[in-house]
Amino acid sequence: IPGVFAQDAETDVQAMFEDMPEANYWSYASLSAAVENGLLNGFDLDGAHYIKPEAALTRAQMATIVNRAFGAKVAATLAGVADVPSYAWYANEMAKAIHMGTFMRDTKMRPDDSITRQEAFVVLARAFVLKQNDTAPLNVFSDKAQIASWALPELSAMKAAGYIQGSGGMLHPLDTITRAEFATVMDNMVKQYIDVAGTYTEVVAEGNVIVRVPGVTLDGVDVDGDLVIGDGVGDGNAYLNNIAVSGRALIRGGGENSVVFSGSATDVRNIVISRSSDGRVRILTEEGVVLAEAEVAGDSDVILEGTFGSVTVVSDNVTVTALDATITDMSVPGEDSVVILSGTTTVENVAISGTQSELIVQEDASVDTVEISAPSVTVSGTGTVENVEVQAGGDEASITTPNTVTTVSSDVEGVTAGGEDVPAGGTATNNSTGTDATVTEPSTGGGGGGTPAMAISIEEVAVSGVEISRTGTGVYIIDGTTATKDNTSIDVAITNTRAGLYNASLTIENLHGQTVAHAETTGLKQAYINALDVFGAVTFGDIAGMFDKLGTVSPDSYYLDPSDPSADVDGKVTGNDETAFRSAIENAFALMDDGEVYIVTIAFSGAASASLPFQIQKDF
Repeated sequence: IPGVFAQDAETDVQAMFEDMPEANYWSYASLSAAVENGLLNGFDLDGAHYIKPEAALTRAQMATIVNRAFGAKVAATLAGVADVPSYAWYANEMAKAIHMGTFMRDTKMRPDDSITRQEAFVVLARAFVLKQNDTAPLNVFSDKAQIASWALPELSAMKAAGYIQGSGGMLHPLDTITRAEFATVMDNMVKQYIDVAGTYTEVVAEGNVIVRVPGVTLDGVDVDGDLVIGDGVGDGNAYLNNIAVSGRALIRGGGENSVVFSGSATDVRNIVISRSSDGRVRILTEEGVVLAEAEVAGDSDVILEGTFGSVTVVSDNVTVTALDATITDMSVPGEDSVVILSGTTTVENVAISGTQSELIVQEDASVDTVEISAPSVTVSGTGTVENVEVQAGGDEASITTPNTVTTVSSDVEGVTAGGEDVPAGGTATNNSTGTDATVTEPSTGGGGGGTPAMAISIEEVAVSGVEISRTGTGVYIIDGTTATKDNTSIDVAITNTRAGLYNASLTIENLHGQTVAHAETTGLKQAYINALDVFGAVTFGDIAGMFDKLGTVSPDSYYLDPSDPSADVDGKVTGNDETAFRSAIENAFALMDDGEVYIVTIAFSGAASASLPFQIQKDF
C-alpha cells in the first residue's frame, strides 16, 4: 500500500542515522514511519546523521512536522513577528503554520523553545479541526488541573478521539515532548499518507488517511477512521467514488473544480470543510450521493453542489454558495458570513444566529422558512422565501425577498420588511418585488406586570478549569502562586435582558478602593448580552478581547498602572490596549500578598442594569 512503511526497509532506516534505536525499541516503528513519510529528516553533525529521538521537540520542529504531514505549501506573512528572522531555516515553516492555523501569529513565536505536551496537542487539534466544550474526557487524568484553560477544548477533543493516552493516570501537560514521543503520537493519528497522484482501490485496514497531493482518486475503499484531503491538494482535485468513511471527511485542500463524491455506494456521514484562506473549494455530490452533515469551519469560501442533509456555517466572514443544491437544514452561527442560494437550490429551513450575516436567495432558488435570532441579519434576492421568523435577538433584521411573510417576536426591535418598519409582535407581507410590504400591527389587550429586572450571578470562578474553594458570600480563594490572567476564569449567568443597548465593564480594585485594572465596552445589543450568558468560562486576560469582539471600545476604556497596581486611577496609562489590560491583571495576581483581597465588579447599564461584585483572596 503506498505511503505505508515497508518492513524490508528496516536496515536502510537504521543505517541512515547514527542514533536510530534498535528494531525492538518502543519508538522504533513510529520513528521509522515518520522518516518514511517525510516527517522527520534528522540532523547533520560532524559528517554524521542523527535523528535525536530523545531530544525535546522545539516549536519550529513541531510546525515543520505538521506542515509536512498535511503537505502545506502556502505561507502567511511574518509581519509583526519579532523572533523569526527571514534567514532562519524555519522561517518559511513558521509562516506555513500560521497560514494553516496551527500556530497563531504573535510578536513572539518562540520557535526555538521546547514545546510542551499541551501546546503540541493543541497544534494537532487545530490541524485536525478538533474542539469540544465538554471536558469530561480529561477527568481520567489526575493532573487535569494543570491543563491551561485555553487548551481544555482541544485536549478534551483529542482525548475523546483516542489520540492522547497519558501514563500512570497523568497527562503531564506542562512537560516537554521528545521527538520520539511526538513521532508516536503522529503514528497513532495517521496510518497512511498518499503522495502520488493516481487511482487507489485499497488503503490501510484501520486508521486515518491523509491525501497530500492533487489528482488522487479513491475508488471503492473503506476508511476506518478519518479521511483528510490535505493542504497539499491545493487548488487541485480529489475524486471519491463509492467510498465509505467511518469517521469524518476533513477537507483542508481542493479547489473550485473540486472534491467530488460519486457512486451510489458512497457512505460518508460527516464532512468538515476547513481550507485556509487562499482560495475557494467546491464540494460536489453526484446523483445518488447524500452527505448527511457538512460543516464549514475554514477561512476560504465554499461552493456546495448536490444533496446535503444539514449544512452548518461555523466560520465568520466567509461566503458559502449553494449551486443547484438540495439541502434539508442550514444553520449559520458564523458572524458576517454570506450564504448565497443559486440556481435551482432548495432549502427547507435556514436558521441564522450569526450577527450581521446575510442570506441571498437568487432567482429560481427557494427556502421554506428562515429563522433569525441575531442582530443585523439581511435576507435579500429575487428568489422565493416563504416565511421569515424574527426571534429574540433578531433586532434590525431586513427582509426584501418578494412575497415573503415576516413574523416578528414581541421582544424584537428595528425590523424592516420590504423597506417598511415592522413593530415588535407584528407581521408583514412583502409585495411581488420586495420593495414594499403590508404591515399588521400586534393586537393589544390587558395584562401587565412589566419587565423583570436584569440579574447576573456567578456560575463558577476557576483556575485551570478546577473549581476554587469558597469562604463566605462571594469570596473565592485562589493560590496566588499559580493563578494568572490566562488560567483564572469566570463564568456568569445573565437573565432578564431586554432589547436595547448596554454598557458593560469589569473593574478590579483593592480594599482601599484603588483601581488595579478596568475594561469596558459600549454598544452591546441584547443578543450580545445573551451571547455572554452562554459564552462559558472566560479567562480574566481575555475579558478585554471579548469586549473588543462584542461591543465598541472607546479610547479610554482600558486603564492601569503597569508598574504600581495599587496607585490611584489618576495618571494611569490609557488607550484601547488589550495587552496593557492583560498586563494589569497579571500584575494584580503577581503582587498579591498572602490574605490580600481584590474586589472584582462586573456591571451592566443601559437598557437594563445589574452589578455583581465578588472578592478574590490569595490563600495564606
